[in-house]
Amino acid sequence: MELLGNLGIDFKLLIAQIVNFTILLVVLNKFLYKPVMKRIEDDEEELLKAKRESEKLNKEKEDFLKQKKSEIGDIRDRSKKIIEEAEEIATQIKQDTEKKAFLSSDKLLKQTKINISSKLNSIKNEVEREKNIEYKKALSESISRLYKKSNYDLEPEFWKNLLGSMKKKSWSKINKNSKVTLYYANTLPKNYDQDLKKVLNSPAEIFTNKKEDLILGYQLECEGILLSYNMLNEIEKAIQNK
Repeated sequence: MELLGNLGIDFKLLIAQIVNFTILLVVLNKFLYKPVMKRIEDDEEELLKAKRESEKLNKEKEDFLKQKKSEIGDIRDRSKKIIEEAEEIATQIKQDTEKKAFLSSDKLLKQTKINISSKLNSIKNEVEREKNIEYKKALSESISRLYKKSNYDLEPEFWKNLLGSMKKKSWSKINKNSKVTLYYANTLPKNYDQDLKKVLNSPAEIFTNKKEDLILGYQLECEGILLSYNMLNEIEKAIQNK
């Protein structure tokens, strides 16, 4: 210690500086060096990971391009083969057609006669159908005019017949979600919904739709069942029996 004193060194001050330097090293190591080194290591790890991902993506890209190139080559080869086969088939068909043309002229003539006969029958049926349509239209207009001039109301009779026909049917499948549609020509019967629900024995909603081409009367549609009691129906029956 005398030696240190002779050298002008304060021993206590030296000890204090050593202690302070040690504390500084500990603090720097804990709060600065280690976090910085950890951050550097993490960054290096991220860079390494990114590099590996990039290499992986590049390899996948190269593999994909190679695969697509190979597939395109296969498609071209198959397309070329298909075109060649199609050309061969077309040539064969042409040869067969030319060969059969001389053999099928009589058959073609017979088929043409059959087609002409069928076409004539179709035209005849179409003319007959048009005649019936015009006849039905004229008859409908005449009956409609007569009905409007007369005092006799046929609609209650049609309604009565419709309800009577409904009573003969089974409506056990009808439920509240069933669609029941009543078509009418002029006016709806009084309490029509109550009458229908009573026969159907169901709370199903009754839809109505005016259909003037019925002329007089009604038509009921429900669950695939169609009941018609109207003047249009009577006219069609008359035309069929004409």
